[in-house]
Amino acid sequence: MLLESLDGAASAAADLLRPPQPLRVRPLSETNSACVWAPIGGRLELLCQAEAWPPPSFQWRRDGRPVPPEAGGQRARLCVQPFSAADAGQYCCQVRDAAGGAVSAGAVTVEPRQAPPRPLERRVTGGALGPDGSVSASGERPLQLQVRWAGWPEPRLRWLRDHQPVDGADGGTLTLLPGPGALGGTYVCVAQNAVGEVHSDPFLVEFDSRPVVIEHPQTAQRCHPIGRPLRLRCKAFCRRQVKVVWRHSVQDADSGRDEVVPCSQVMTEPQPAAGLVTSEVRLTPAERDVRRHCGVTCELLAEGDFENSFTQSLPARFRVVYPAHSKMALIIGNSNYHHLEKLQEVGQDVADFEAAMRRLGFGTLVAMDLTTERSRRAVEYFARVAAPDAYLAVLVAGHGFTYQRRDYLAPVDHPALDSGTGVHPSRCLSMLDDIEDRLQRTSPKQLLICGDMCRTMNDACATAEAAAAAGAPGAPAGQPPRSAANVVRLFSTQVRVGGRAEPVLRGLETRAGGLAD
Repeated sequence: MLLESLDGAASAAADLLRPPQPLRVRPLSETNSACVWAPIGGRLELLCQAEAWPPPSFQWRRDGRPVPPEAGGQRARLCVQPFSAADAGQYCCQVRDAAGGAVSAGAVTVEPRQAPPRPLERRVTGGALGPDGSVSASGERPLQLQVRWAGWPEPRLRWLRDHQPVDGADGGTLTLLPGPGALGGTYVCVAQNAVGEVHSDPFLVEFDSRPVVIEHPQTAQRCHPIGRPLRLRCKAFCRRQVKVVWRHSVQDADSGRDEVVPCSQVMTEPQPAAGLVTSEVRLTPAERDVRRHCGVTCELLAEGDFENSFTQSLPARFRVVYPAHSKMALIIGNSNYHHLEKLQEVGQDVADFEAAMRRLGFGTLVAMDLTTERSRRAVEYFARVAAPDAYLAVLVAGHGFTYQRRDYLAPVDHPALDSGTGVHPSRCLSMLDDIEDRLQRTSPKQLLICGDMCRTMNDACATAEAAAAAGAPGAPAGQPPRSAANVVRLFSTQVRVGGRAEPVLRGLETRAGGLAD
């Protein structure tokens, strides 16, 4: 270490004592050819020889513009790699000594050397390129084949598919769009200039034989009204001939399984061996399908060997409902009581009410002689099939009770009143809790609740009502129910026309004109 330090110090002292030497520059034409031919993509090297002490500085220029230092423009030896056509031009070098004197070393002309086309890189976008040149693509998105070339003069490019020219393909990138134009085959990029013509390695393009779905048979809404035709259409591009089969499935109400049947009203345009396939089906859901989950499936079938056969299913699910803004009426009539007096007139009242509702344009759902559980199930079913913003009407006919200022319909299996137990509100259908509150959750535009019942009370019930009205201690709590603004509640004893009491049916037809709009 000590000896090396002493040698460096001695060399530095010798440089300080070395006498200055004048600048001498050899012309570039002596160290280089007057015209330099550089290969495209190769290496360009120019040398400027100069002697002086202290050492001189160099500045290269191309066509009068300085070459940046990072490109070697301030060195005696200028190297450009890889050389491109943009690097051609007239190069000169200016040399300066320590005193600031400048001497030009002259200039040389650099021209690109003619070279045949040469492929530099192959690339595939939208697919997978194998080592043997095979390209696998789904055909659902654009596939790009790209080849980058070198050569001078700059080559002209074109593409061939199975030895036939590809129309409109005159660049280094070929884009195959999804659809009829996306055909498989052997693709080759051809580059040609004044020196020669070269073919790239082939791209062996193979698309998935499964159809490319252009339009899926989806329903516009999850719920479809009854009686309104439903049209579903499937559009797909198939690279081979397929068979189109439509199937309609309806969920069984009891087992929950789908009953699948072929669709009859199917229209399929004639299909070529390969190309665009368009098919549509028309259905008209019936009232028996209400509340069932229905489905329509379009199947594209292709037969062949194990590898080329396929079945592609395109399902569409929906639920059949009554039309929006519809008019629906639920009619519950209890006449054949097990332990209470039978009401023979209820059957006729129900028939008259149903006829009146139909004259007003309502669809009706009639249920007779229900127990408590079946009554609540009927109301629940009615609420589930009701469309939002609909006109709803409910009639309950039979024995009625009022308890804690709430009205109840007695089921057909209600115990006898002389058994000493009185009424059983928990076993009755509540006009407020079971009907009005439940149907209000469907957001109806108007809700009409009619009670064709006498609303009698036994002694125990009357005593409780009187105590609640007087506010006696220990009396059962009860507030008179208040209905929303869109609810109308009618009872046979409350309807009056012209100052006289009328049956609920006649009063309904007179006062419910708004429901018929």
